[in-house]
Amino acid sequence: MHMIGSATRFTPRPRPARLVLTILTTTLLISCAQLTAQSLDPEVCHRITLEEEIMWPAAAVWLDDEIALVDATQGSLRAVRVDGAHRGAVRALSEIREGIDRSRSPLEVEQLQWSVPVLIQQLPNGGMFIEEELQVERQDGKNEVLERAYRLDATRQVERIDPIDRLPLTSTPSAYSRLSTYDTIAFGDGYLAFADFRSEETKNYHRGFTYFDRDEQLTLEPHFTPYGDAIQWYLLLSPLSATLDDDAFFLLLEDEKTHVSVSLGQADFDRDQIISLRALPAPYDRLPTFEDTPREADVDREIAGLRKLEESIAITGLFGWNEALYLPAKQAATDDGPITWELLQLDPADGSLINKIPLPETRARHLTVIPGDTFWAFIERDRAFAYGPRYKTYVRARSVMLLPARWMTGDSELTRPVHCR
Repeated sequence: MHMIGSATRFTPRPRPARLVLTILTTTLLISCAQLTAQSLDPEVCHRITLEEEIMWPAAAVWLDDEIALVDATQGSLRAVRVDGAHRGAVRALSEIREGIDRSRSPLEVEQLQWSVPVLIQQLPNGGMFIEEELQVERQDGKNEVLERAYRLDATRQVERIDPIDRLPLTSTPSAYSRLSTYDTIAFGDGYLAFADFRSEETKNYHRGFTYFDRDEQLTLEPHFTPYGDAIQWYLLLSPLSATLDDDAFFLLLEDEKTHVSVSLGQADFDRDQIISLRALPAPYDRLPTFEDTPREADVDREIAGLRKLEESIAITGLFGWNEALYLPAKQAATDDGPITWELLQLDPADGSLINKIPLPETRARHLTVIPGDTFWAFIERDRAFAYGPRYKTYVRARSVMLLPARWMTGDSELTRPVHCR
């Protein structure tokens, strides 16, 4: 298989522990995924209540002994403390935000707008990837929306900015213009993206996955399928692409007459195409249709679609960790009571099921998953709702579960949900 760049698994790079001396005591500070029994017990589940709510945390990464994420409604990078005396505290990552602001062109005097969801990703070199949208006020008085990808090094300094919205895109044998990009993650020296395209040959519009490098050269022919309505709601929840070493995977949804079929896809760079490995295991191999949602593209339609997912059996994302793929999966829920969640662990070679890992009881309708070496974090998100003078859609997070990492492996000892402290 042709290697794209030098992508490796997204393992947070351990940092050396530092001994900090104070007048009264000595505290051992440790890295993000290397919490020890001197702090949180790594053999039990912990639930941490956030001191303030976070909106739309669709993706997050470990950052030392905190979880870094984006509050999309506030346009700010935030950090949640998960250990120590100030557990649950939320602070602004102003140093990263200021570094991004300083790295932009002085001509870009903009009102910052974050896309929803905002994607933040751990990179193999210990750095971070952040995607955002900018509304730029041009000198001619016209506003322009730009999509930017920021790569930060291990010290969290901006090392590269890639505009990922320039047109046209080129590929062989077809040529496309990209109208908009919804879901972008870093891979190798380029990006895996889910986007809308227009064929320059047929002038038809398509939606699908592809890979493009820094020069916007397509090196993977776009994979178009009739995604229909279902994909719109998934794009509001979590990334649909994942990587393991030099392989890329995609969550494929295709509308059929009575349901939406769900399968696992993989990029085959030798043949320049995306192939379907297999359907997901039942009952997660299908979703309901969304024919009864409002047709107008507005907040009421967003809420109706998200509620449909909340009330249905569904896969809610895809990510890779170590040698396996993971998919958060939920049972149906129609009230505010507890809901059953589990992680499906898949073999990346053929998409076959390795294990089903039950998660602790939760009332969360949406989960954001952050793998780690000692703990995995699960940000618990409430039902979608709309409010405010502009009447926008929100998904609110108020707590985080920490589960021992050894529970998340193929030989997991979990056979039933456990209690979370």
